[in-house]
Amino acid sequence: MEKDDFVTKIKEFLPYNSVINIKKLKKSIISIEKRLFSTLININPVFLKSDLNVIYDIIYFIKNSDKKDKKLKETKDRLANFYQKHQPTRQIRLNHSFKHRNISLFFDNIIKNIEKTYKNVDFSRLVLTWGRNTKNRTRSMRFGSFSRTKNLVRIHPFLDNLKVPDFFVYSVLYHEIAHFIHYELYPRTSSYHNKEFYDILKNIDPDFHRSLKWEKENKSLFFQ
Repeated sequence: MEKDDFVTKIKEFLPYNSVINIKKLKKSIISIEKRLFSTLININPVFLKSDLNVIYDIIYFIKNSDKKDKKLKETKDRLANFYQKHQPTRQIRLNHSFKHRNISLFFDNIIKNIEKTYKNVDFSRLVLTWGRNTKNRTRSMRFGSFSRTKNLVRIHPFLDNLKVPDFFVYSVLYHEIAHFIHYELYPRTSSYHNKEFYDILKNIDPDFHRSLKWEKENKSLFFQ
């Protein structure tokens, strides 16, 4: 549906002083701000794909957002399900061809597992790519990295190696995604690896301790 048609359809059922904006929201899918002489309503652009049933749900939600009843909860659940179903496809830029494992499939599996826990985090903004195949002079290796400014997760090509178990690859991805969640929940934080970060990581990665042990026992493998 065109943006103007969508806004016009919704405004038919709302007070004349309602102002509707279509914009991406970080903390909610629809926000309502009551001002002195108007009501500002921000709606996520995903809902431009709505049919009439979804539009009526949006209208009901806006008009009854102050209520706490079963019907409003059911309406919110339907809107949340629509939002999740119509999220834009996650960007994946891979500068390293697959040989052994599909890292993007691992990535998507993780997002599906954790997005219900962190409903207010917009994971569609995350981008995945392979990093460069380098080792530094201190014989250490960065398995992954996260760019806060680009929302970019980079994974070392070494992980496309059958000698590395799947659970360890998952843990590297969990680690970098945990950075994204951490900054979304604590945008003013200046610490990269603090208690809040590790609380998130341990909450989402079921193999956190297992992967630490495997890395410690197999360091020689990384520099063959």
